[in-house]
Amino acid sequence: MIGEDRFLFCSYGQDNIVNDQGKKLEQFDLGKLGEDSGEFEEGDYIQVPLSIGDEGQHFAGMVTNWEKKTAKLVLIDREENRVTSFAAPEIEKASKFEIMLNDGEMRMGLGTRRFGTVENGKLIFGTGVGHELYVLDPEAEEFRLVSYTSEVLPPEKSGDFPAEVSSQNEMRVIHEKIQSDINFAAPVWDEKKQVYYRLAFRMEFDDSKPIPEGSFMREISGANVYLTVLDKDFNPLTEGQLTTMNTYPPFHFAKDGKLWLFENLEDEMGFVRMDISW
Repeated sequence: MIGEDRFLFCSYGQDNIVNDQGKKLEQFDLGKLGEDSGEFEEGDYIQVPLSIGDEGQHFAGMVTNWEKKTAKLVLIDREENRVTSFAAPEIEKASKFEIMLNDGEMRMGLGTRRFGTVENGKLIFGTGVGHELYVLDPEAEEFRLVSYTSEVLPPEKSGDFPAEVSSQNEMRVIHEKIQSDINFAAPVWDEKKQVYYRLAFRMEFDDSKPIPEGSFMREISGANVYLTVLDKDFNPLTEGQLTTMNTYPPFHFAKDGKLWLFENLEDEMGFVRMDISW
């Protein structure tokens, strides 16, 4: 969202600002701006650029490079044609869990989620690998790293894995092991209760279930889901396992003092609503 009535749509080599009537207002290339400024290298890719303010001239984003296994955060000023880079070692950790398949016939990669979101007026970036967050306050000129301790969850994924494998079976086994470890979702802000809700989960896979035809990945059979409640300064207030949830957490958000989780009900849109107290 840019302001209340415009949207940023991104694709390779072309970024567009479109209004709420579907009319394209501007077309540009944030990646080219980074190349011209000397801040982007070959293979750098902007992920989740987020608008700072309502003018559509200033953005913050995450830049990753799959081949070089690097990541950084950037501030983009279209008015001044300027890109400012910031080291992001906690985001760079995600590259340890990116696996490339090259079996002579197929070449593809699997990784863990990286996210950027705007909650409570703050731009928040992170990954599914660890609990650390990079936060940009509206008037700030650089990102700050947020970290907190948990008595329930590990701070990040663990294990060493090869960067490339030569068989689909090997890739499936590694992928299931990575996803069976902890995964962190982006925090969502509850305006009514003035807290952030942050889900985390471990996926479960049933080795006895057959692999679906046409796929080499096994379907998820369940999940252990956890919730951490954070105050406005990202200090933990409470945490625990959501024992009533046993599936991969769907799209979710906070509204009216509740946590809303999307649920497909016979192809109709529904939501599970959780009223959380502590």
